[in-house]
Amino acid sequence: MKTILYSAAVAVALAFTACSAKADKAAQDTAIEEAPLEEVTVTEEAVVEVEPGDSISLTPELVTFVDFNADWCGPCQQFKPVFHEVAKQYAGKAAFLSVNTDSCPELAKQFQVTAIPQISIVTPSGEITSSVGSMTIDEFTAVVKKALGE
Repeated sequence: MKTILYSAAVAVALAFTACSAKADKAAQDTAIEEAPLEEVTVTEEAVVEVEPGDSISLTPELVTFVDFNADWCGPCQQFKPVFHEVAKQYAGKAAFLSVNTDSCPELAKQFQVTAIPQISIVTPSGEITSSVGSMTIDEFTAVVKKALGE
């Protein structure tokens, strides 16, 4: 695992940047400056699927788990049900986002994704910890518990 400390400003910038590969840098910079901080809403599935053109917001009070994946990636598809199951168990205690790196390459680049599946954990203080590779439900539950201080 590697840990990268970001200032609060960088964390906020990451939170508001659109993942659309077609958005030019000027449009992204404007979106960062103008976008208000919004809370991530927990869906029935407890995982917010980030779509092309969407911008994401991190909930300042919650730890956010971001699953970077792709449809063609076997380990990603193996980990997907694990991520969704643990997200259900911790709904309301943490935020869970799923990002397809093929449709949202800019967001993957910002989080320095070089291999998938990658789980990036963003704390309310802006600290980002990333882990690459598929995990079992017990392994991912332990990661979530540790990040939440349980």
